[in-house]
Amino acid sequence: MSLNNEQIQKLITLAESGNIEAQVDLAWEYFSYFDFDINIEAFKWFHMAANSGNTEAQKMLGYMYHNGLGVTRDDVKSFKWYLSSAKLNDKESLFIVGWHFYKGYIVKQNFDKAFEYLFLSVKQNFEPAKLYLGYCYFYGNGTKINYAKAFKMISEYYHFRKGTCDFDEFTDYCYYELGYMYNYGLGVQQNLDKAWDFLCEASDGTPNDMKAEYEIAKIYEEDNDIENAIEHYTKSADKGVSLAQCRLGQLYLQGIGIEPDYHKAFEWFSKAAEQKNSDALYELGQLYLTGKGVEKNINTALELFLKSLEKGNEKAKNAVKILFGVLPNNNA
Repeated sequence: MSLNNEQIQKLITLAESGNIEAQVDLAWEYFSYFDFDINIEAFKWFHMAANSGNTEAQKMLGYMYHNGLGVTRDDVKSFKWYLSSAKLNDKESLFIVGWHFYKGYIVKQNFDKAFEYLFLSVKQNFEPAKLYLGYCYFYGNGTKINYAKAFKMISEYYHFRKGTCDFDEFTDYCYYELGYMYNYGLGVQQNLDKAWDFLCEASDGTPNDMKAEYEIAKIYEEDNDIENAIEHYTKSADKGVSLAQCRLGQLYLQGIGIEPDYHKAFEWFSKAAEQKNSDALYELGQLYLTGKGVEKNINTALELFLKSLEKGNEKAKNAVKILFGVLPNNNA
């Protein structure tokens, strides 16, 4: 504690008389990141001030409930107090509530609400909120896709965090999105060197490493380095990226840089088709139609073409027209 016993007693007297400022000050005197028992007193005084509408105390209750400081951890109550603080326009609480809606943590995922809270937090220049607001613009979550705004928000966040290890559960890595935008010149002038650097960073164990691996594979393929392309497509495909799975299938089917292997092509197209990838559904239909890598089955081929057509695949449209000529009266 920073105050002596006499000063603490005076503060207690003021706090007990209902002085909100004194309650908050007293709570901070007791607050500790490590001592549960001391935090019981801190929680008591923060709770008193929070019930009187003090936004700082409400935010701290959210923090203490989330971390189990002086009280049993309860993320539902944590969100409730963060929400109360956000409604009083606390910039950090606005971010945390926006993060909850973006992730669908504790509450039902709602990108519109996420965008609303994150926007208000960024309006007060709260740097961590810029990352998730950037995500909203990048992916079109809660707003229209706007790569210029996405790049501005995410790059500002990146420079804010650069040189630190201060990534926590309410933040995330932004390398993939920056690499993607530099690679295609979206919202920023194209810079392939920066794209490569960011994508390589993103491929190293970040949440978007599987998507970064796919973009790296495409770069290798464009440079006609098929061996490395297949290596990175496979890393991405093994983690469930349907675009990578489909491209691997096409490489094995066409024998691009490798010996054709219809069975491997079938395997990868099947995995991508399970995720409703329209190109994979079409390619898988072609394999069933021609009997390559699988027993020939026109009925299954037609079924796959129709599923691909539902996804808007133009090649599937032509295939369906041809097959309906082979199978009259829609009798597949």
